[in-house]
Amino acid sequence: MNTKEQAINLATKATDNLDKKKGAFTLTFFDDTKKEVNVLNINSNLDKDGFSCVLTTFTTDINNTTHYDISDLKDIN
Repeated sequence: MNTKEQAINLATKATDNLDKKKGAFTLTFFDDTKKEVNVLNINSNLDKDGFSCVLTTFTTDINNTTHYDISDLKDIN
C-alpha cells in the first residue's frame, strides 16, 4: 500500500498523462500483476483527514466499470 505522498504522486502522474495516453493505462499492482484499462475518470480528494483517489476504469465496455483505489496500485503507465 502507498503512503499518502506516493498516492498523491501516482494520482498526479495519472492526471498529467490522461490526455497524452488517451486514457489507456497499464495498472501495476503490488503483486506485480498488470491490467490494461481505459480510465473513464479520476476522482481525488485531499483534506485534513488525508488523501483519497479512485480511478474509474473500463476494458472493452464503457458501461462495465471498475473502481480502483490509487493506494492499492504500485504504478500507472
